[in-house]
Amino acid sequence: MRKTIRRLAAWACCLCMAAGAVTAAWAQETDYAQMERELVEAQRQQLTGGEPLLTRQDVLPAGQSSVADWYAIAMARCGIGEDYETYLAALKTYVESAYAESGGLSANKATEWHRVALAVTALGGDAAAFGTKPDGTTIDLIADGCYDCVVEGGPGAQGLNGWIFALLALDAGGYQAPEGARYTRETIIEAIVSAQGEDGGFSLTGDALDADITAMALQALVPYADGQAEVIDRALAALSAAQCTDGGFASWGAENAESTAQVVMALCALGIDPAADERFCKEGGSAVTALLGFRVEDGSFAHVGGTSDAMASEQGLQAMEALRRFYAGEKRFFDMTDAGAPVQWTADSAAAEETAGVPAAVYMAAGAAVVVAAGIVIVRKGRGSHE
Repeated sequence: MRKTIRRLAAWACCLCMAAGAVTAAWAQETDYAQMERELVEAQRQQLTGGEPLLTRQDVLPAGQSSVADWYAIAMARCGIGEDYETYLAALKTYVESAYAESGGLSANKATEWHRVALAVTALGGDAAAFGTKPDGTTIDLIADGCYDCVVEGGPGAQGLNGWIFALLALDAGGYQAPEGARYTRETIIEAIVSAQGEDGGFSLTGDALDADITAMALQALVPYADGQAEVIDRALAALSAAQCTDGGFASWGAENAESTAQVVMALCALGIDPAADERFCKEGGSAVTALLGFRVEDGSFAHVGGTSDAMASEQGLQAMEALRRFYAGEKRFFDMTDAGAPVQWTADSAAAEETAGVPAAVYMAAGAAVVVAAGIVIVRKGRGSHE
């Protein structure tokens, strides 16, 4: 009997190892660029009737919608042709109008400044010189939103995400804080690190680990990994412990695409394969298989299940680009020092995107086949119960 049990245990161990090898190889060979194009085309059909997403300022208004700005950032990082010229011009108009009417962007949310600065940087602009104030001086989103933050209480007044995005915005374009700056990189890093909880995770305002905030903190700390190794290791251990059995991540009690996407991005930024590292491969799958499990038939992403969701799709797009960059050996998603003028949309480029590659349903079927062949059965608790 004991021999039989040992044999079964050995067989199960081998099966798990084989499953990990198969899914890791599949994740590496997946054509993420094609999946990105499918997602964008699906969103064009849903939101703008097939027109370029960034042309329709009535649907995705520059600066006024976080989803709009993040789509612009993600598509530019993906190298997908879009109407970036229209969007950047609209973003500049929004920023100049905000300065003229209110003296700047949000008075209480520093992350609006950071998001807009990241969008400008991703689209090839200079966030430190973007538009003109009514007095004729240059608008510096990096100064006003980061190192000399004009928001009352500073970048962290709204919570830890303010410090995190301030550091991401600074480092995205290699922007420098001058001598005498109110908030230096060192003070921002210290604010992030000092917020680490006893369990190793990070949260917006409390102590309990939040997967999204922990993953974002890790992404911000990547350029400083050598000096923050212990902090990063503790955060990774906390995320591994919080991972769901199917490989996904939950927030507010529900496993969802956005939390899973942020963890995938953090792992890629740190040089960790989210489809192969044993800390992030559970018996039901890896972080990558869980993320792609939220894809719906048209290639976009659902929040928790069933229905396509704009925010989940925008973050899923970021995560797929992070994966593509990781496997291709390119700069991480938030290192935008490689960003030049993005590819402008044309009818020819749109036609090429529509006809290239394999339909989303084929990728979904292939992924499912890999998981089943490896002996894994994925069961998502509560899928479809939220929306």
